[in-house]
Amino acid sequence: MDESNIVRIGGTAPQIMSLLALAICTLGWAGIVRDPPGDEEPLAHIPQLIMVAQIPLILIFLATAVRRGLRQRLGVLGLQIALWVTALAAVPLLGL
Repeated sequence: MDESNIVRIGGTAPQIMSLLALAICTLGWAGIVRDPPGDEEPLAHIPQLIMVAQIPLILIFLATAVRRGLRQRLGVLGLQIALWVTALAAVPLLGL
């Protein structure tokens, strides 16, 4: 796998994961998916695990972007950070 594929995967995978975490939070908030009774709210834990799993991908993206010119990829990095913060804040804001 060459470096351009790593940059592409590192740039898109965290964004997709953040959107997936937001979708899970939205489905739980809307009542479409419900937690089983007596369970420890997996609808809150699954998005949080997805968010933590993004950190290595973002670090790989940063490492390759620094070598190839960080200034060109600041927009992608800013979008990743904005989506990450939004998805992380969705769990307490939506009351999951």
